[in-house]
Amino acid sequence: MPRDLPPAERVFGFNPYLLAHLWRGQALAWVGRIPEGLDQFSRSMRLAEEDQTPEIGVYVAYYVAEASYLAHDRDRALAHARQLEALTRRLGDPPAWVALQGTSYAWAHLAAGRPADAIEPARESLALYQRVERQIAGLPATLLAEALLEAGDPSAAHSAAEEAIEVCQRTLRATYETIAQGVLARALLRRDGVKAGDAAEAALANAAALIERSGAATLAPALCEWRAELAAVLGDEATSVQLLQQAQQGYEAIGAPGHAERLRKELGS
Repeated sequence: MPRDLPPAERVFGFNPYLLAHLWRGQALAWVGRIPEGLDQFSRSMRLAEEDQTPEIGVYVAYYVAEASYLAHDRDRALAHARQLEALTRRLGDPPAWVALQGTSYAWAHLAAGRPADAIEPARESLALYQRVERQIAGLPATLLAEALLEAGDPSAAHSAAEEAIEVCQRTLRATYETIAQGVLARALLRRDGVKAGDAAEAALANAAALIERSGAATLAPALCEWRAELAAVLGDEATSVQLLQQAQQGYEAIGAPGHAERLRKELGS
């Protein structure tokens, strides 16, 4: 696609060249190449400024916040959630972008280890997605389930995860369905213990199949963590430690040092 395209030939006012840059960045973030994805997003933001299309800047900030959540980079996630909020306000607070803003703040709070603070923005975004951009509703639905789980309410997380899985399947959001399946497995284990082993294993098998089908290698280390929790509940501490070590190595490989450091501390203790 040509870089210099007259405004009259753009698609809905956007240069397809810029859009291709944006989508490539998101793909890189999900296939286990987070640093490359972030570099791509930086170029996308510069292109948006050159083209004077701040609307694209909203989406760049949104996807950087998502990549930062995946990398457990709380500072970058919060900075871009705030940037998105400022851009959204500047552009008149369109409901669809207000929903993106809430999702971004949920990512930032989860990355910062504040799951209780992520519940309300995720819930508000989910409510907005009932009437705008319905195809994205699986994202806040999944984040709500994750926030409820990490905030210590496995029963509510179980119900929210089942809803998130249904929404993700209906809207073809395999990546977030993977996360929702992981939440479902852990919610069952934390609520029901050993007797939930078979159901948790089934959910994790679904998550593994979704990673394989979608190519979302960024979630492979998280899957190791989820399986480690299952092994620990079943009393297999050696396997649990081995899986956590694999997860730590996997996070380092995909460019998620925040997650790797978190696990390094956990294994050290």
